[in-house]
This record gives sequence, C-alpha cells and structure tokens, in this order.
Amino acid sequence: MILLIGIPSEPPLAMVADALRRLRLPFEIVNQRETARHAIELEVGPDGVDGTLVLGDREIALAEVTGAYDRATDPGVVPEMQGLDDDAPDALRALRMQSLLSAWLQVGPATVVNRLRPMGTNASKPAQAQVIRDYFHVPDLLVTDDPEAARRFVEVDCADTGAIYKSVSGERSIVMAVEAEDIERLDALGPCPVQFQRRVAGTDCRVHVVGDTVHACRIETDALDYRYARMKGAGDPKLTPVTLSPDWAEACRRLTRALGLEFSGIDLMVDDDGTPWCLEVNTCPAFSYFDVGRGQPIATAVARHLAGIGAAG
Repeated sequence: MILLIGIPSEPPLAMVADALRRLRLPFEIVNQRETARHAIELEVGPDGVDGTLVLGDREIALAEVTGAYDRATDPGVVPEMQGLDDDAPDALRALRMQSLLSAWLQVGPATVVNRLRPMGTNASKPAQAQVIRDYFHVPDLLVTDDPEAARRFVEVDCADTGAIYKSVSGERSIVMAVEAEDIERLDALGPCPVQFQRRVAGTDCRVHVVGDTVHACRIETDALDYRYARMKGAGDPKLTPVTLSPDWAEACRRLTRALGLEFSGIDLMVDDDGTPWCLEVNTCPAFSYFDVGRGQPIATAVARHLAGIGAAG
C-alpha cells in the first residue's frame, strides 16, 4: 500500500496518483482537506512504531504501507482550516493528525519521498553548497550584512562575470542580477544578510533523480531566472528532455544520496565550455513543470520508486 499525503489537486500529487492508477498499484490519498474524517493511532514497541490510519470508513494498518509521498502543507493554509481559532477542535485535530503522521513517516520502515530531516538541507543554501562541491563545481558565493564586503565581492571578485543575489534559505526568491543601482543600495544591508553569487553564463539544466533513475531537461530562455520569465517580459522557456553523460548522471545520483534524499531536483548551469555548475538542490521538487517527456516519466518514476519496483525495463 502506498500513501499520498497532501491536497489531491496539487499537480505533483495528482500526477503521481495518475501514474499509480496507470500502473495499477494500490494507494490511498490522505487528503488534508478531510482531516476531520481522519484519525491515526501509533503504537511504540521493541520492534519499532506501528499503528493504524483511519481515512473515513477505511482502516489502514501502517505495517502494510511500503511507500509514502509526503506533499503535506501547513494545516493552517488548508481552506477548511482558515479562519478557525488555534484552539478550535478541527484545528487541533488537524495539527495532531499531521504531527503524528509526520512522526511515523520519520521513523517508519516505508520508503518516504522525502523525510523531513534530509529535506532540511535546503534551509541553508551555503551549507548545502558544502555538500554539493564534492560532486560539482559551485559558484563563489558570499553571505553578508557588510556593505563593504558585498561591494568588494561584486565589483572586484566578480568583475569579470557579474554577480547575482538570491535568498539564503529554502524560501523561493527571484534570482536577480546585481545592477549599478543595486550597488548604490548596499548600505541598506545591515538588518538583513544577503547571499551574493558569481554569475555563471550558460544553459540551465534541471535534473530530477528518483532513486537510481535520472531525468533531465535543457531549459532555453532569455531570462536570468526562467521561473519568472513571463513576469520579467521574456518569452516562455523552451524545455527539451536530454540524456546526461554517464559521469554527470552518476554525480547527480551520488549527490542525492549524500543529502539523504529519495527524490531531488538539481539545478545545473552548463557553461560555454561544457562544464556543469550546480546552483542548488531542491529537496521537495514540484516537478510538474518539468515533466515534459512521453508518459510523464518523472511522475511514473516516483510511482515506481514508491512501489519498490525500480525503473521501467
């Protein structure tokens, strides 16, 4: 039995559900919008953690769950929970339900995509970069609240390539080039450290690793940050499935394993010399935008991995 956890209409979850149906694999959806009808009971013993999950009128023995895809969001942003007081019965029930289920996901024997602890490596991009540099080139970066240090990095260290700035944490931000007017604003850094990074010119490549399977696509765009190309007045990015060289593919697998992940989204920039630079690793990739091959290959790979049946032959 496979569990899908989150909002059923959310694209990644919906696509994996469709893939499981096509593969005729048994699964249940733990719908966060129906928490009032759910219950969970955990039992801790010498052999580990066991228990029962109740979804409406269906009972599922957790011992029968072999895989779980966790796309749960904060219960407070679920439509049915909005507007409720923190101590309202339904709000407390939703919080307890998610807390207990999350606890089981961290210690249970099932294959979990992904557990919380390894997902936390994306909370600090500089810390994550220390792991990445064992497998790929990483652009020089500086995190600082010192205007003079930032000015020296941008104007001296990155004089030949230019620099960009983006969030330090795992929170999504728009990657921006450092322009002349930004240098004039550096004195405002004091209250808020910023991450500056050497700009790497080249072609974006997004790589998804699911277990041992690797799916990559080349992204052609005129925008610095392809995710916001339309907002910035550029044309829509062109995504093309590509096959990585064996060395690059293996480096992506090893990096994913080093971060403790079952599923990763790796952002590469391939420079004009053909060298891959790793910009960061998404530890909870919303892959639907990139699933451009025939038969939704990423969703299918996630479904097969959850079922423990590996890549299609």
